Amino acid sequence: GGGGGGAAGPAAPWARGLVEIAASPAGKEGVISHDSELVVLSDKYPKGIVHLLVLARDPALAGPSALRAEHVPLVERMIAAGRSAANATLAKGGAAGSPPSRTFRFGFHTRPSMPQLHLHVISQDLRGGGMKTRRHWNSFATDFFRDATPALEELRSAGRLEWDEEAAESGLAMGRLMCHRCGDGPHPNMPRLLEHVGKCAAAASGVTL
Repeated sequence: GGGGGGAAGPAAPWARGLVEIAASPAGKEGVISHDSELVVLSDKYPKGIVHLLVLARDPALAGPSALRAEHVPLVERMIAAGRSAANATLAKGGAAGSPPSRTFRFGFHTRPSMPQLHLHVISQDLRGGGMKTRRHWNSFATDFFRDATPALEELRSAGRLEWDEEAAESGLAMGRLMCHRCGDGPHPNMPRLLEHVGKCAAAASGVTL
């Protein structure tokens, strides 16, 4: 991958969707709100019952690896916008079907599959309609998913995010299926894992809204 945190390049047209939304969000599918800096939208393939994205519109910010100390206020704004949108979604009843967890995580993928810096805001049920594969699960239930608050601290102290993208990517493909709440597993397949998660009474880590 290139400078966007290993994100897919121009050779993958499907991956340009977020770039196009950031450039011209008005009227685009899933867009909830936008201003000159940010776009808030619903994830097209939600991995949690509530799964939102907060895009930074600056075309120079392809991914987390482009962030520097001067971007701390922008990331803080992204978190605040995501929290506000998640609260508004919960106030409207969340999504169709099962009620979402009120525990959320706000974070970045170590090596995003799509360019354009985006923050995931995801309910910790991890039971969205798009949660189908081992790779999907391990993208959000392992260290491949980096919480935004420690990322902010790293930007403040080191001036950039020193994340090992290659190691994260290899762990993603080979990772075992473990419960993100209690650590139970490994489970042999996604149906068995999701059956366990549906019954697991352990508290998920994250921010309660």
